[in-house]
Amino acid sequence: MSMWDVVVGGGLTLAGTVVTQTVAARIATKSRRAERRAASDEYDRTAIALVQDAAKDYRSALVRYNTPVISGEVDPDAESELKAARMGFQAVLHRAPPKVVARLERWLAVALKWSQEEQSAETEAATWDAAMKACGAAVRSTLSSRK
Repeated sequence: MSMWDVVVGGGLTLAGTVVTQTVAARIATKSRRAERRAASDEYDRTAIALVQDAAKDYRSALVRYNTPVISGEVDPDAESELKAARMGFQAVLHRAPPKVVARLERWLAVALKWSQEEQSAETEAATWDAAMKACGAAVRSTLSSRK
């Protein structure tokens, strides 16, 4: 065996090793990106669901608070329920994607005006529908990004 055979053989072995390691590294990088994207999508879906549930609770508390009791006074339980619902909503709102937060904040502004009788119930219902559609669209976009 000549010296050139050893040099060429060593070079081919080295080149094969480099190519194999490069391909393995690319595959691992793609896999990590896919896992991160899936985890991010799952986080977004969970956050949207939490915000949506908190918004529903807040809306039902606003309705209960705005519905006068027979005596015409506000029910003290309704007031504490409204406070708890508001705190729960504000606690999870920051977790949602910005587009969903913007729609929900728009709804909240209208809902608060509605609760103070400065807006109509129809306007509140329309902004509520738009906010819930934004939540649904955000969930669908996280599902379609996986494909």
